[in-house]
Amino acid sequence: PGAPGLDADAQLAAAGRGGLALVVGGLEPSDFTHAEEVRHGLDEASFVISLEQRLSEVTERADVVFPIALVEERPGHFMNWEHRRGRVNTVIRQPNQPMTDLRVLAALADALGRPLGVRTAKQALTELDELGSWEGERVPLARGRAVAGPAEGELALATWRELIDGSRGNDGEPALMATARPVLARTSPEVADEHGLTDAVTIAGGDGWLTLPLEIVPGMAADTVWVPTHAPGTPLSELGLVHGAGVTVGDPGDLLSEGGAA
Repeated sequence: PGAPGLDADAQLAAAGRGGLALVVGGLEPSDFTHAEEVRHGLDEASFVISLEQRLSEVTERADVVFPIALVEERPGHFMNWEHRRGRVNTVIRQPNQPMTDLRVLAALADALGRPLGVRTAKQALTELDELGSWEGERVPLARGRAVAGPAEGELALATWRELIDGSRGNDGEPALMATARPVLARTSPEVADEHGLTDAVTIAGGDGWLTLPLEIVPGMAADTVWVPTHAPGTPLSELGLVHGAGVTVGDPGDLLSEGGAA
């Protein structure tokens, strides 16, 4: 390539204009800040190929879906944040083993006349080790969208994903989901007193609002409200909200009596 490539948001924007085909593996619209923009990109893309292990919003929109092997059906490695590798061995073996995502990509590359040169995880790892670390000039990292902090009268939104949440990998696992932490918002006693909050809160910002049970946490940072990022049924991506965004809060009963958003 003669120029830097597009990041994920830019690829989806180009696809939304009908100027790009997409190969999507293991992603959901809710993985992005603005889920509706992702859906638009998938709907308007000239062609969509999905590499998936289960039905999803992407497979619903794809022109072709390739089912791929689960983690326990293939060998390979995971790499942690410290760049240390952990080996994964094949646990489940069956006569008609699904292809891995790498094997599918290799087959597509062969069909396009641009072979990848690797077909297995071991071959790919060997090639990566041979490449070593890049010592030449690096492309400057593009800055993401600026997050508008809280304005006067707003709170700062704090958020993070929980270990067991509304991710696609938990589909069809009611016993596992029953062990998840309760879905609730958290804020300080000072914020609760100021806004008249008790056992529930409505949080508004971005493209909408949501109402959650409330836990009041002594010692929590002032002027802040915390919510889980991807709780079942209430992913923040549907509202276009990210960590640090400004939001307003109120008692759900008050908003209902005023005929507001709730």
